[in-house]
This record gives sequence, C-alpha cells and structure tokens, in this order.
Amino acid sequence: MDAGVSALRIRNRSYELTRKTSGASMTGAHWALGARRSVSDHSDLGARVDLDDLGAGCGLCWGWGLPGRGALRARHSAYGFYYGVGLQWRDILPHVDAGVEARYYDSVARDHLLASDPHTTRPDSFYDISGGVLSLTYHF
Repeated sequence: MDAGVSALRIRNRSYELTRKTSGASMTGAHWALGARRSVSDHSDLGARVDLDDLGAGCGLCWGWGLPGRGALRARHSAYGFYYGVGLQWRDILPHVDAGVEARYYDSVARDHLLASDPHTTRPDSFYDISGGVLSLTYHF
C-alpha cells in the first residue's frame, strides 16, 4: 500500500490550429495498492493500481535490488503509454519503504464532453503529462 503526494504538469497536444500549451503544475494525493513477488535474488515483478488526482491507472512493476536497502523500480501502464522510474529506500521503519518516482504519460486521450472543452473537428484531445510521486509504502 502506498500513500504520498504527486506533482504533475499537463501539456495540451492538440493537432488543430491551437498551440501546444502547458498548464500550471498540480499537486495532490497519491494512493496505490499492489502485489509483487521475488523472481530472482535481486529482482521482483508485480502489478498495482494507482489512484492520483488524475484518476486511476494500473500496470506492471519491475524492481531491482540495489546494494544496501535500495531498489530501482520501473513501471508501465496497462492503459495507454505511461512510463515511470524511481528509487526506493527499503525498511526505513519496520515494514515501511520510502520512494520517489518520475512519471511520463504519453498521448493521453480525453473525450470532449463539456461545453468548456476545446471546439475542434476531433472528438477528443491529447495530452502529455509529466511529474513525480513521493510516497511511503507499507508492505506485509
């Protein structure tokens, strides 16, 4: 189980006449629930569901143990193109890890449903989202 904070910036990738624009950075809560299992002496494989202010996402997670109490994590989403890489410091307290992760969501589509949505010939808009997550993980 993860709990923490996320900071993200959204870039509009409209292919119409409108310019590509970047919004202000947003911060919010981060929650995740997942399971992983060791597959070798130094690596593990798992799956998890992330709940951030942008919505929910799920995907695969791969980890590689570093000397001492560290681990390198990489993630890929089951929905769209999402990539993440991070570092984790294991057992800073009993059953508690601390982690930091950089994320990039490529070409996330959003349907035009609201009156405030851009008026284009396309039924949806595309966005690139970049940012990071700082979290504490409780493991059993």
